[in-house]
Amino acid sequence: MCFATSWFVLFLGEELTFTPWGIVSGFFWVPGGAAAIYGIRKSGLAVSQGVWSSVIVMVSFSWGIFVFHEQVRSIFGACLGAFLLICGLVGMSVYASQDSLGKDECLGEDFSFSENSTLSSSIESGNARDNLEEPSVTKESSTKCSTHRNKNGFDSLRRNLPFLQNPVDPRRYNSIPCSETDIVLNNTISVFSIQLTEFQLGILCAAFDGIWAGTMMVPLKFSGPETKGLQYVISFGIGAMIITIFLWFLRF
Repeated sequence: MCFATSWFVLFLGEELTFTPWGIVSGFFWVPGGAAAIYGIRKSGLAVSQGVWSSVIVMVSFSWGIFVFHEQVRSIFGACLGAFLLICGLVGMSVYASQDSLGKDECLGEDFSFSENSTLSSSIESGNARDNLEEPSVTKESSTKCSTHRNKNGFDSLRRNLPFLQNPVDPRRYNSIPCSETDIVLNNTISVFSIQLTEFQLGILCAAFDGIWAGTMMVPLKFSGPETKGLQYVISFGIGAMIITIFLWFLRF
């Protein structure tokens, strides 16, 4: 899509120009975008977007201030703003992680049977009612106690009802389903002999996108004066297409 739409600048009166620096920009942009997709799948859109957006700002700020020595009103004020941005990034990443909730706390409401529930009706019409005392837990019960009650409730059901002898996932009975992020929190992946959860790996991929994609406009500084601004768009689109094809060859 980037390659296809980059040619629209010709309709704005720009001349067709190309610089190899566009390929360098594509080398930074395409792998970063792939890492961003993985980060969204493993740690969620809100967390991943916040991570890579903040890192992109910090990386671009560092390139402009400390490498290219661009002028700002106050270097101290700019650095202070970057520091506060880092603090916000760390806080968001820490408190967005649901590791401290535990695997069972995402059940939400209590697992309960009301008098009008389908399972209660089936129990009343069968022989299992003699062996099973129907719980009277309501939705008004505290959700903090749900984990203990759910566990005991399912153990009791499995002992008394033959059709519940197979393992039952309490999540399917929850009126508020768990998100995909909750499900992958406890799955670990070994990366260079380091054990990481999929959620943590997603955050790392989002951070990689911020570092890598935050550098994609640096080659624009080294391109010639004839490829500044909109003239650089076509070179960037061609570079992105070349890198994408190259990565597909590596993939297969």
